Amino acid sequence: MPEDQKLEERLARIEQALEAFAKRLDVIERRLGAAGDARSGETALEAALKRRLAELEAERLTLSRRVSALEAGRLQARPEQVSEGFRKAIVALQAGLEPRPGDKVAYAVSEMQVGLKSLVALDESGGLRLVLPSPEERFDPAQLTEIRFTLRGASEQAAALPGLVPVPSLLGLPLAAAEAALARAGLKPGRRSEQESRYPPGTVIGQSPDPQDEVAPDVAVDLVVAIPVRPTVPDLRGKTLDEATALIEAAGLTQGPVSRRETREAEEGRVLAQDPPSGVRVEPGARVSLVVAVAPPPSVAVPDLVGQTREEAERLLKAAGLEVGEVSLKRAGRPGLVLAQVPRPGTEVPPGSAVSLVVSAALPVEELIERAVKHAAGTRSGISGKLLRERLRALNLADHAAFAALAEAPLETLQKAIGAPTPRGLADAQAALRKALEDEG
Repeated sequence: MPEDQKLEERLARIEQALEAFAKRLDVIERRLGAAGDARSGETALEAALKRRLAELEAERLTLSRRVSALEAGRLQARPEQVSEGFRKAIVALQAGLEPRPGDKVAYAVSEMQVGLKSLVALDESGGLRLVLPSPEERFDPAQLTEIRFTLRGASEQAAALPGLVPVPSLLGLPLAAAEAALARAGLKPGRRSEQESRYPPGTVIGQSPDPQDEVAPDVAVDLVVAIPVRPTVPDLRGKTLDEATALIEAAGLTQGPVSRRETREAEEGRVLAQDPPSGVRVEPGARVSLVVAVAPPPSVAVPDLVGQTREEAERLLKAAGLEVGEVSLKRAGRPGLVLAQVPRPGTEVPPGSAVSLVVSAALPVEELIERAVKHAAGTRSGISGKLLRERLRALNLADHAAFAALAEAPLETLQKAIGAPTPRGLADAQAALRKALEDEG
């Protein structure tokens, strides 16, 4: 709310209070006159009312002066100021109607109907003033005068300087039409540059010199021609194939080949990779190829079988849903233990796949005896290798297991079997048997 309006409202309230106090004071004075001698009992109240009346009267006078000062300083426009303001408004409006690149129609302000309501007053010199109401200011409609008038544009064609040619407006024209317009004006095209634009390709979107500039006939007019905007490849990773296709088409591109890759790292149907990558600017309609995730078939992790017996390895494979594949034997290590496997432990394979095993084979008894003889021959005392060979052959050991059982038998049993001549020879014989078995590794 304007300050002068606030002051006027405050002044009105004070005047109402003054009127009420005056009425009350009049009533008191009448009562005092009727009471005669009782006047002394009302003097204090009468004095208080008079003081309050004086205070309000002083405030009313101050506010009245303030309102008068504000009214004197109110904006009062002269008619020439109003017309100048409208002239500037017409210029701004005309500038807003200037053709832009691609426009086929140009507009011009030729006439404007204006209605103006104002307080019409004369200043000290007798000149006419239009007192324009400010926003939120209240006026009695009868105080406002309506003024109606018409503004018409009147352009003046500046006289062209001798030998100069006005440059035609080429904005929005196809290149061929722009060059033809220059030829008709007696001018020639100059340098041609290109700029990405939403306007149709080949449209003139810039020129130098500017339209209506006056130049010599030999001055070339440079042109800026629109070319298609190169789209940016969107980021398609993690999108579904349908989402990626929609984004590609929205960018003005074309979906290229779609390949698929088995993976457990992404949800099936999501884009894993793209070419070109995101953020690259390409020609309109360029193809974007995609790699989409597909779920691999169910798989089983191959258990670790090395060091297990053949029987335990077969049990573990069956429990994992796998099959025993080719089993090859190798003379190494403890007989019956798995030495190697294919595929390696931890490899993911389809259920029912076969796993090949390399199992340690049992050595013939005769080979075990020769190994024991070799170790016995290396001792400094005890049983001789020759004697040990004779005694072991005499036992007619059936197989590898029988040889191993003899090597682990108590010394008393071994003594009865080979008849070692001395306790030291017996201990050397047992050591030779065990080393024969250990050599298999």
